[in-house]
Amino acid sequence: MDEASALRDYGHALAAAGRAEDGMLVCARAAEDLARLAAAGAPDEVVAALFTVRAEAAALAGHAGRHDVRDRLHTAITADAAFATGPLALRALGAALHAVAAARLDGLLSALRTGAETDPDGAAEAAALAVAVRHRAGGERELAESCLLRLHCLLVTGDDAGALEAARLARGLMPAAPHLVPRFELLLGPLRAAHPGEGW
Repeated sequence: MDEASALRDYGHALAAAGRAEDGMLVCARAAEDLARLAAAGAPDEVVAALFTVRAEAAALAGHAGRHDVRDRLHTAITADAAFATGPLALRALGAALHAVAAARLDGLLSALRTGAETDPDGAAEAAALAVAVRHRAGGERELAESCLLRLHCLLVTGDDAGALEAARLARGLMPAAPHLVPRFELLLGPLRAAHPGEGW
């Protein structure tokens, strides 16, 4: 854990110095070290660090334009989800999956603007996982955040039934996350028009 923490700190320093790709490589190495510890039955704190560092490395990969590496790290987050059993690890996994879904949504929105090929269902699937994990981990504010992200993904992919379900869940969480209400109201626009009987 100490060596992985030192690598992580070094990766952050490289990124802060404007060397995003180098920082990504170092953080990815730290994540591999943490993954080996997690597989050996390491404590909850180590497993939590694994998801946090993987998400950090993926973000740095995105900044460096290394989308191939970012996608591999995203896949690794999902593959290692079985290690998350304790409360710290579940919270870290929820945050990591939320970051995955947000990055995929950004990619999807960019692809829609440019006409590039993309995976329209990947963002919604990642957001659904983030909602499920954050539901297990507790914390209504975090759950509300992921519900809105999932709602946005489903609206973009044209899943009207799924978006309606996500909006109903999000509506019940808004009292715990008042800072998200303006964004929720914005996303509700298409659903209000399509489902006036919902009493939005």
